[in-house]
Amino acid sequence: MVAGMKDANRQRWTFAERYPNVDRWVRGYGWIELGEDLPGRSFVLALDEGGTVWEGEAAYPSVDAALRALDAALGAPLRERSGA
Repeated sequence: MVAGMKDANRQRWTFAERYPNVDRWVRGYGWIELGEDLPGRSFVLALDEGGTVWEGEAAYPSVDAALRALDAALGAPLRERSGA
């Protein structure tokens, strides 16, 4: 494949398509923290002005797995905030 050409056989996803709840969260409700800080602490968190809204596991097999867990977990808080 020539450098710079897209692989036609591979699906390209935007962040918002792959993690819609995370995208919605950071655009209107709060922020996320991602990464290893101290041993035993959560690898991924969702926060707002009031503090921690969701705290994930200490470790994940991949960043994608952590973001998928976060995306799933943010569904309920987003529904509560939107009144749905």
